[in-house]
Amino acid sequence: MGKRFYATLKKDMKIAWREYFFHVTLITAAIFCLVLKFIVPYTFENISFFIYLEEGALPFSVEGFDSEFTSGNLTFVDSREELVDRVGKKPESYGAVISKGDEYPEIELVLQGYENNKFRNLIELQIERGLSEFLKGNFFYKSDYQVKILNPQYGSNPISYSDIMLPLFIVMESSFIGYFLIAVLLFMEKEQRMHTAFLVSPGRTVEHLLSKALVMLVLGLISAFGTVIFLRGFDFNPLYLLMFLIVSSFFGSSLGLLIGSFFDSLSKSMLWVMASMAVLVIPVISYVYPPFSPLWVKVIPTYTMIYAAGEALLDSGGTVFYRYLSLILMEGLGIFVLAHIFFKRALLRKN
Repeated sequence: MGKRFYATLKKDMKIAWREYFFHVTLITAAIFCLVLKFIVPYTFENISFFIYLEEGALPFSVEGFDSEFTSGNLTFVDSREELVDRVGKKPESYGAVISKGDEYPEIELVLQGYENNKFRNLIELQIERGLSEFLKGNFFYKSDYQVKILNPQYGSNPISYSDIMLPLFIVMESSFIGYFLIAVLLFMEKEQRMHTAFLVSPGRTVEHLLSKALVMLVLGLISAFGTVIFLRGFDFNPLYLLMFLIVSSFFGSSLGLLIGSFFDSLSKSMLWVMASMAVLVIPVISYVYPPFSPLWVKVIPTYTMIYAAGEALLDSGGTVFYRYLSLILMEGLGIFVLAHIFFKRALLRKN
């Protein structure tokens, strides 16, 4: 069995290399790394805000406004022209010109031009906080509170945008890379009638399918570990990440095998591939916007996978990670059994 499985694995590895699976994986991971590293800001705390305050525009001191503004990178400039110039030279910056009005101060926002309405409202809200007694009649009050760190050993470092986006990339790319590519492998073999030769070979169907799942796992490991090390260094738990990738990649590959067993070509399966992928992506909305987390979304496997990936990256430990992992493994085993049954039936029926 060992020699047969090794021979099958070697064949699938060669096909994956010849068909540029490894190249596509590396290019996708590289693009993601470059976008997060050089385009997406680290956090909102890195965003600078410039303000030109016209003389007499506010009936209180600049220091009072500064203390109420929450951006942490507030800079006052001497003229409107200077403000526009500094905002134009720094992409991660915004500004506001506060001038004297008839009854209330007049605010002119200076933005980059690509912001959506929600982001503009956020900037307006920050200015409103600083001018709480004079804008829209809203009042904000300071509140004293204490922060108690429950797990000091994990530290209290701020979570960056890359930390938030990494679990999504690991699940939707590294874990589900086999969802699409493994089906492509099956379709290639069917078009070349390699299944006919497989029927008269001593190999077993389980070995045939597991070999392809292992190839997808190797691609996922390269993608995930390369991306995480590039963005976070070695500030993660490699054992947790390895365990997660083994289980989640097996789930994604099993799902791809199940779909591939029903169709003979990629074009015939495309509708089902896209429809199932649309369902699997829904938990991403809940991850980005937690208030949207109905029960039917939590049932979708990718919901558990995203939070399990986050646990692996942040190294929070505990039983939650293992509970997530066990659930994903059971779902993957169930899908793999179905894929094996339907693939074997389709193989016998076709030949």
